[in-house]
Amino acid sequence: MKNKLLSDLKKTLVAEKIATPLPTAKAKLAPIQQADANLTDEQLLAKAMQGVTPLQLEATAPTHR
Repeated sequence: MKNKLLSDLKKTLVAEKIATPLPTAKAKLAPIQQADANLTDEQLLAKAMQGVTPLQLEATAPTHR
């Protein structure tokens, strides 16, 4: 029974994902991409780092020293 419910849920989620037309998704992304195109490398890095904690940085740092 549980597997049937999970299967139905997956089918629904996939159907919803497919139902979102690509042009609509691209139209929603365009203003964000345009705004990012005007930023300097430092500003892009700062934007990407918003909300990242030092602990997360340490976890993703290369292990070789």
